Amino acid sequence: MAQDDSDKGLLQEVSQLDLFSQIIQDSPVPTFVIDQNHTVTHWNRACEIVSNFAADDIVGTKDSWRPFYPSMRPTMADLVLDNKPEDLEKYYHGKYAESPLFKGVIEAKDFFPHFNNGGRWLAFSARSITNENGEVIGVVETLRDITDEQKASIELHKHRDQLEELVKSKSSMMSAIVGAAASAIIAIDEKGIILLFNPAAEKLFGWTSDEMLGQNVSMLMEEPYASMHDDFLKRFIESAQSKIIGTEREVRALRKNKTGFPASLSLGHTRMEDNSHFFVGFLLDISSQKEHESELKKAKIAAETAAQAKATFVANMSHEIRTPMNSIIGFSEIVQKSPDIDETTRAYVRTIHSSARGLLGIINDILDVSKLESGQFTLETVNFNLRNVIVDTMRALEHSAGEKNVELLIDYEKRLPLRYVGDPTRLRQVLLNLVGNAIKFTEEGQITVQVKQGAEDTELYFLVRDTGIGMTAQQVCVIFDSFSQADASTTRNYGGTGLGTTISKQIVENMGGKIWVDSLLGKGSTFHFTVKMPTAPEGAACLYDDMDVVEEEYVSPRCFKILLAEDIAENAQLAMIRLEALGHMIDWAKNGREAIKAYKKNDYDIVLMDIWMPEMDGLEASEEIRMYECDVDKNTPILALTASLMQEDHNKCYNAGMNGVEAKPIDFNRLLREMERLVPTGQGTSNTTGVAQQKSWSDDNLPYEMNVLQDCVDYRKGLAVWHDCESYVKALKSFADERHDDARNIANSITGKEGRVEKAREIAHALKGVAANLSVFDVAALATEIDGYLKQKEIVLAQNKLPMLEDALARSVKSISKIKKNAATGDAQLKSFDPIAVALLIKQLEHSLEKLNPDATEPIVEKMREYLSHDDILPIQEAIDVFDFDQAAEEAIVLKEKLNLDGTAGD
Repeated sequence: MAQDDSDKGLLQEVSQLDLFSQIIQDSPVPTFVIDQNHTVTHWNRACEIVSNFAADDIVGTKDSWRPFYPSMRPTMADLVLDNKPEDLEKYYHGKYAESPLFKGVIEAKDFFPHFNNGGRWLAFSARSITNENGEVIGVVETLRDITDEQKASIELHKHRDQLEELVKSKSSMMSAIVGAAASAIIAIDEKGIILLFNPAAEKLFGWTSDEMLGQNVSMLMEEPYASMHDDFLKRFIESAQSKIIGTEREVRALRKNKTGFPASLSLGHTRMEDNSHFFVGFLLDISSQKEHESELKKAKIAAETAAQAKATFVANMSHEIRTPMNSIIGFSEIVQKSPDIDETTRAYVRTIHSSARGLLGIINDILDVSKLESGQFTLETVNFNLRNVIVDTMRALEHSAGEKNVELLIDYEKRLPLRYVGDPTRLRQVLLNLVGNAIKFTEEGQITVQVKQGAEDTELYFLVRDTGIGMTAQQVCVIFDSFSQADASTTRNYGGTGLGTTISKQIVENMGGKIWVDSLLGKGSTFHFTVKMPTAPEGAACLYDDMDVVEEEYVSPRCFKILLAEDIAENAQLAMIRLEALGHMIDWAKNGREAIKAYKKNDYDIVLMDIWMPEMDGLEASEEIRMYECDVDKNTPILALTASLMQEDHNKCYNAGMNGVEAKPIDFNRLLREMERLVPTGQGTSNTTGVAQQKSWSDDNLPYEMNVLQDCVDYRKGLAVWHDCESYVKALKSFADERHDDARNIANSITGKEGRVEKAREIAHALKGVAANLSVFDVAALATEIDGYLKQKEIVLAQNKLPMLEDALARSVKSISKIKKNAATGDAQLKSFDPIAVALLIKQLEHSLEKLNPDATEPIVEKMREYLSHDDILPIQEAIDVFDFDQAAEEAIVLKEKLNLDGTAGD
């Protein structure tokens, strides 16, 4: 039985051993077993594949596996069988761990140079095999080829080492940069604690890095910024919004010694991996820069003050010279016309006049240069007819060119529009300078002004070509310099300051263009320039449009009921005479308030609104009318009447609700056309009277001796405007009575306690309009000039003109006072006095006055003129003219008593 049990146990052991062997053999993991004698007992199929050694060559042999291990090292089996796993780290990359199943477990990896024909990296584990007594009787080892993994690991370690080296290098570089930076660099965390304080910061603030690290950055700030800094950080962290991150700004900083200084701060921000906030600031001390800026500012102010003083001096001196120069020119012109001087004296005076005008031109050039240098030079923006401006400019120079037998030509490109937006006065000045110079330096031949389209849509190209003396290349280089001419002989032979081309250059550049010249000595010169000027809007009213156009009297197709708002009686009277003669009905309001009151009481087809009026101006009145219309469902056209040509003033009219703008003095043909355009179809009444016939006046049939006015009033032009000699004469006398002190009133307003420039301009503006309507040319021109100066707040220039205005007014008033009835056409032609007819006419007049309509009285007064003298009818007519019908009735009674006509006409 004992034997049987023993055999049975042996069989079981053999069976288990076969099973163990089978498991090892079938395992996909390379596995081999070594017994305590270092003999290989198992070498599975997977081992054969990895090692290229067959099991038959390995199994049963002792130490046959050793060549597979790295040389000079104990094998894994040695370490296990000799129970020395602690030596593992000495020889292999691995670790040792206790195991409840085996005496010990060794896990390692190494490079096996003789393995698989070239060596492989293997990961392996060795486990001890023990018997029932716990004795180590063998070792089982498993292998895994990790060559690819190891290569990747080695590559990864290589990159990691490179990265660490790079980081180390960059860190060293950054440390060097921060340490060497000229700017103070301070880094803080989200609580304001300083993390970095570089050497430049130490030098700037006086603190060491060790003293500042861990401190709050507010230590470096002046109050109240120090107390506010923590709140700023808190708000930024909560909102992530700041206006100063990434920008540069000026701050006040505080040194260790408690002295403050200005600094330039640039602030950056980032989020760290742990989501914390990191701020870095770069600071520079700008104390020296601020001091330099302060010095520059003082120098700039001093330079501007000096420039202004220079400009003021030049302007004052120029105008101090211009004042007597204007007198010389004016009076020499008058003396030339005097019949009491002989021809020799007249020639002397002509020379004085010519020389004075030449000197005045030089003074004007100097003044323009002064304005350009001081920045006071401004350009206007108005609509104008370009071709007509050029024609007008050339006409002004025709006489000078004709004296030298030089032909002036204009070449205006046909495809160019006619109307543009810009400053025609300054463009004309450039052309006058260039063409004037061309005439001066050309003895024969031609001068051509050519205009073409420029490189851009809004650019115009001008060319002025002459056949004159020409210039050298050296002279061309300096031609646009101030006070520069070709050479000294040019000045001696031709005169001038050399400022014309300088002024032209600066005007052209102000217009967005450029100017240059080509010239050949002895052959002539060609000046080129460009300007930026857009075309005028379609249908816009343009200056110079009506030049040389003779229009027939316009016939209004319809008659309108018109509200006229005009504060100047003479202007209102002219408008009413001209419009009523065409069948229109006029109500006159003397200011904006009266206009609004009348508008609310009556229905009008159109409102003619003056802009500058007392109490309420035309702009405010128009705005109130438009507001009133919103409640009553009306929309009556309003046409502005203004002497301003400035586009900005016209825009104000449109913004106030006006529908159009007409310039003063009024062109009645254009006014009538604009009225017809603005009044909607269906309004007004058909005009059955046609156009009023204008009487053709000549000195022979004038009822007054008007030639006494010829030195100061263009009465023929005035009669052409007024169409009525009686009304025109009355308006002239009213002008003399009411406007003779206007120059003194302007002066008193300017120099009054409050310096009421606006009041002075109001007087000049009114005088300008009235004088223009009456063709009092000297007064109109001077008042226009003074009004322009006052508008630009150039008080000194305006004051310098006032003596000339006072003289012109005195001469005009004196001439007007000399107007008398012409005996040949006046009272000498009266019918024989018929008391019954006159009494009947006076009675009819009294009845017509009750209608409060001057139109009803006019035919009766005209009939009375056939029997009565001008002086008899004048008081009645003057009262009617100012709509004082009660006074006119009283004057009629006085006349009846004077003529002893009471009861003559019966009832």
